[in-house]
Amino acid sequence: MASSLSMMTPHPHPTNSPTTEPVRADRTVGARMMVLVGGSVAVAMPADKAREVLPRTPAIRLPGAPAFVCGVVNVRGTLVPLVDLGRLLDVAPANPSGWIVTLDLAGRRCALAVDSLPVLRAADAPSGARPDGHAFLQCEVSVAGTTLPLLDVDALADDFLLHQVHAT
Repeated sequence: MASSLSMMTPHPHPTNSPTTEPVRADRTVGARMMVLVGGSVAVAMPADKAREVLPRTPAIRLPGAPAFVCGVVNVRGTLVPLVDLGRLLDVAPANPSGWIVTLDLAGRRCALAVDSLPVLRAADAPSGARPDGHAFLQCEVSVAGTTLPLLDVDALADDFLLHQVHAT
């Protein structure tokens, strides 16, 4: 299944800077990864960063929010910012009838809108290369024989624009 996932090179996100700490091979190999697809781009994310996976629900738009923020969704009584993974990576928006992956980002909750139900796999080995110029992609990692960019969840937590959404 992983080999059928498509991957495009995303454009850089202009307002963010990458996390300074690189992923080290000894932390990635064998780690459980979630394969997420948003707007035709497949990325890997450490499974321990995910809190839960839910069917997508409509978001309440926020005036002035960045384009990659769909709005907020109600997750068990808490309003949580919903980030469209496809738009975050500067490609097509995620499928509106897809899924939500909730995250705990340094004490803040956030949700990612993804196209399909995430797949869990163990990382084979990192390639060590960093995708060109994108603040939310940390490096590439091999998952089930497919090389995927690794979503930098810590950079998402540090993103100034997302902090603004939490303040509203």
